[in-house]
Amino acid sequence: MLGAGGAARGAGAALLLAGAPRIAIVNRTLARAQDLAADFGAKVSAAAEGDLPVLLRTAGLVINATSLGLGGGTGPAADLDLTPQEAVIVDMVYKPLRTEFLQRAAAAGRRTVDGLEMLLRQAVPSFEAFYGQAPPDTVDVRALALRHLGEV
Repeated sequence: MLGAGGAARGAGAALLLAGAPRIAIVNRTLARAQDLAADFGAKVSAAAEGDLPVLLRTAGLVINATSLGLGGGTGPAADLDLTPQEAVIVDMVYKPLRTEFLQRAAAAGRRTVDGLEMLLRQAVPSFEAFYGQAPPDTVDVRALALRHLGEV
């Protein structure tokens, strides 16, 4: 996982709950990655940016949980060609939807997941808590969000 802020904290917790066997956190400030890793326990470690190429070679999932790429800027400087062919690349940024980071992942032939998917999936429990029921499956929330974001 790239980044050690609040988005990384949320993603790390979700990954651990889902049974991730191990998580490596890479952040430009190693101390922040170490602090976050310590909060999670033994399955989570911190690594320096210089360790990223080695980590990418065995990564099944790479998550951009940094602010890099917001507003169309350049994403993290991770060489996604190093990841295994079956790796999934996630960018938590949802505007723009197809970030530079995800474009590089797609060019490397990797499966990608955009930030809108994460945003919509976390909205479901909020809807259920607020209304006491699951959202209606007759509404294509992703299509509505894409129209609102100007992506359609």
